[in-house]
Amino acid sequence: FEGDPVTRPVPNIEIDWQTNAPADGMPSDDFTARFEGHLVVPVSGNYAFRAEVDDRARLWIGDDVLLDNFVDRGRTESRNVPLAAGVYRVRLDYGE
Repeated sequence: FEGDPVTRPVPNIEIDWQTNAPADGMPSDDFTARFEGHLVVPVSGNYAFRAEVDDRARLWIGDDVLLDNFVDRGRTESRNVPLAAGVYRVRLDYGE
């Protein structure tokens, strides 16, 4: 997470860059991206989260790391988590 950041709104994090760069002036390989925002949970219950990446991803809900494959690269990870209704901070770090 070095260099000048590119900031723009992203409505949801279902992105497939394939062989494209994520933004003008960035390489199409060997880059990092950080997504920050809020998750609105309308009803308490179990919610499924999934990271399907060919390199690295780490997902936080609040202060808790929910998914982490920065060490064991290139694997799909999923987890069901009980969440109470409310608003949660979300952060996703991605490494290509």
